[in-house]
Formats: sequence, structure tokens, C-alpha cells
Amino acid sequence: MKKIYLTLLSIIITTSMYAKQNEVFAKVSSPVFLNSTLSKTIGTVQTATPLNIIKEKNNSLLVKVEGWSAEGSETIIFKKVGQRVIYAILDENSIKNIKTIKTVLDDYETPWNQVTINVWIKKENIVKDINIIWEEASTIFNGRCGGCHPVPELQHFTANQWPGVIKSMKDRAGLIPNEFQSVVKYVQNHSK
Repeated sequence: MKKIYLTLLSIIITTSMYAKQNEVFAKVSSPVFLNSTLSKTIGTVQTATPLNIIKEKNNSLLVKVEGWSAEGSETIIFKKVGQRVIYAILDENSIKNIKTIKTVLDDYETPWNQVTINVWIKKENIVKDINIIWEEASTIFNGRCGGCHPVPELQHFTANQWPGVIKSMKDRAGLIPNEFQSVVKYVQNHSK
């Protein structure tokens, strides 16, 4: 029995290490494609979205995006059930390529599907270390938001509240689209 337990533990650790080794993150909001020729965009993955590398070809990577979609909004993949932390926004033609793993109900009885889709992305649009994204976004957040008023604590708002807060300050803070996206993802991922 002990030998079986140790074998299973070894498999779990190896699988976990392999998954982490193949995990990368979208550096910025980036187009994704259904094939390695990168000829037709099927949507975008958002800044800081975790991606698992399946294979590499030339200057592109086949990656797996995994998250949650609310029933009726299958083309938007979120980080968690009921949270507006967006991982990907896909076009209607990609629905047939989205695989459902399981379905759960949220507090309001809305069905949410845990989903996965394999897409191609340009290598230049990924980073291996999420902290690169967080450090840059933190610098922007603290520098721009602290220019006019004290910077709010990251725990002050929920993940669902932060996008509206940042959007209301976007113009005053002089945030260009990629900076806006990075700051929103940073505060959402460090919120309560």
C-alpha cells in the first residue's frame, strides 16, 4: 500500500512540476488564432492570463486557456465563477472548439461551465514570470493613481468593483489601453 501511495505521490508531483514548467502568461492583451499560420484572429487573451504550452511552431505557441464561462456568454472566459476577471474574449466561430469540463451553479443559480480551448499565440506576446507583469502594473498604479490622491489599498474593492474604479480614473491618470489593462488585472488579482 505504501509503495502505491509513493508512486501516486510521485506522479502528482511530476505532473504538477510539468504543468508549472509549461505555464506562461499573456504579456499584454493579445490576439489568438485557431492555427499556427496566425492568419485569422478568433479573439484575444487578456493581460496576465495563464496559458499552458502544448507545442511550439516557428514564432507561435499552441496554448491551452482554461477558465469559466457563464451560460449564455460562452465566448467570454473568466478566472472564477462570478468574478469579472476576464481571461479571454473569443468570437462566435470559436464556440465549437471550446470544451466543457464541468458545470456548477453560482449563488444566483446561474450555470457556469469550466471550459478549455486550445489556441495559437505569438511567442512575443508571452512571459514566463507573472511577476514581470505585476511589477510593471504596480509601478503604474502607484505612480499614476498616487499623483492626485492616496493610493487605495488593493483589498479596498472586490475584483468586480475594480474595473469601474480604474475606468473612472483612466483619462486623468493618462492610461493608454495596455497600461489600463495591466492595472485592471493587477488590482483584480490582488483584491479581496
